[in-house]
Amino acid sequence: MTGALAERSLTLPAPSDRSDLSTFLGHVTRLDAAAVVRLRRRAPDHVVAWCETGFDVLASRAVRGSVHPADVTVAADGLRALLAGAGSAPFDPGFGMDSAWRGPVPPDAGWTHVDDVPGPVFVELAERGVALA
Repeated sequence: MTGALAERSLTLPAPSDRSDLSTFLGHVTRLDAAAVVRLRRRAPDHVVAWCETGFDVLASRAVRGSVHPADVTVAADGLRALLAGAGSAPFDPGFGMDSAWRGPVPPDAGWTHVDDVPGPVFVELAERGVALA
């Protein structure tokens, strides 16, 4: 890695993880075209993408990969566009927008899992939100 990649990079070796993250970002940008995504390292081999939904709810998706630095915020739509052409090599996830993130995210440890929400529920909520708007 050289230049900007040495300062900031995202690596998602498996095509399934790139596709999974792209799908997640597609849902996020449908809710908010100007959404930002916060990428945080979880263990040495996972990255968690955090997004705010506009409903006072944080949504996240964990994928296998790595991010450098360990915590960076970028535009969700820009990252999704980059994922379309990304391979298994490290790539710059986009312009840093750390100041656009307005709140904390839950810690990696010390919390209790309560429930999983199926993806179609989020789609229905997004559609209702669009209808109300």
